[in-house]
Amino acid sequence: MINTFISLITPETVLSSGDIKNTDWNRIFQTALANRLDGIIYDSLDRDELFESLPEEVRKKFEESYHRTVINTRVYLEAAAGIYRTFSERGIDLIVLRGPALGLTLYSRPYLRPSGDLDLLIRKEDIPIAKIILGDLGFTPLPGILPARYFEKHHLHLSFKDPERNTIVELHWALDHPYTLYTIDYPALFSERGEASFEDLTVPVLSPADRLITLCLHLVKHCPFLPLLIKENDLPSLLLKGRWILWLLDIHLLLIDSGKSFNWEEVRDKAEKWGIDRQVAVCITAAGLVFQTPLPSQHQNHGFKPGISPLYAQLYRIQLSRLRGGKRCRRTGRFLFGLRSDSIFRPIRALDLARYLFPPPEYIRKKYRATGILLLFAYPQHIISGFIHLTRNLTDLIYYRTLKSC
Repeated sequence: MINTFISLITPETVLSSGDIKNTDWNRIFQTALANRLDGIIYDSLDRDELFESLPEEVRKKFEESYHRTVINTRVYLEAAAGIYRTFSERGIDLIVLRGPALGLTLYSRPYLRPSGDLDLLIRKEDIPIAKIILGDLGFTPLPGILPARYFEKHHLHLSFKDPERNTIVELHWALDHPYTLYTIDYPALFSERGEASFEDLTVPVLSPADRLITLCLHLVKHCPFLPLLIKENDLPSLLLKGRWILWLLDIHLLLIDSGKSFNWEEVRDKAEKWGIDRQVAVCITAAGLVFQTPLPSQHQNHGFKPGISPLYAQLYRIQLSRLRGGKRCRRTGRFLFGLRSDSIFRPIRALDLARYLFPPPEYIRKKYRATGILLLFAYPQHIISGFIHLTRNLTDLIYYRTLKSC
């Protein structure tokens, strides 16, 4: 079933009736629906003139689901274009991340790339005016476990909802939480952005190279054990069970579309400068393993060897057992992996926190531009500053939780 499934979601694969014999189509549909890939499979079967050979009950499920996706995608595209137009009129820089931006740039039709929300990136200093503009457009803040002020100080996005159109916006000013080793040049993302259009709808998008780097960051953020998962023989099955494979498909399609035109030395240098080079390497390797993506020469036969601490290895074993249906780790797995994957205090992200507080010297050099004797002063300065910020975070967490419960 897995090989058939991967073939169905790989656009460049042409299927015949013999390729789909004895297929459990109900299982295919349920797996596709859980991974937001049902529209892609519907399009693939229709394109290869195989859709009519499916059982009528399954055809109806695919058609109804695709119809809902088309309507939902159109609503989000209109929302993205409207927000972009209004932000531009007010002089606010904006980038649409993933979702509609990928549908317009990587997929043959925007409706093939579904999204459950609209991820927008702005400059952090524009948060106050951006909130006002979204309010004027009918969006209201989504209530969270903590007040918005806490998330503005210690997180990476705020969430809003337009109840009339049932659309959700995540307003980002960062691509990950503050306690990581990333040194992303956000002004460069905005200066190198472009636009993508469909009919009369236009949205701002990342440059292809920045899109690749940030997609890899996003995948590894949600799937932190990907560097070890790529060693498993059942990698496609594990990615499906973890519901990560759509993000890897995005990367595959980007490499197919733009890989030959990339200046790979520049991509590597930028990813290394931003501290995302290992994430890019492992995601490109994973795409090659799952989709047989043509890889640039420097990533062919890549012997990726992540640094593995005993704690990391133990957590990976728990995650792997959870993905494979192990009963012994269900309660522990829910605690470690069941919370929102971008939550600062998600237990699994303690690994990020430890690396942030005690980083390698290279990170200190990049962040503080320190060399020689200055490196000796910058390192303890970073550790002290990190503990201060963490203490403030915890203090605010306790304060706002107490305030909310009163």
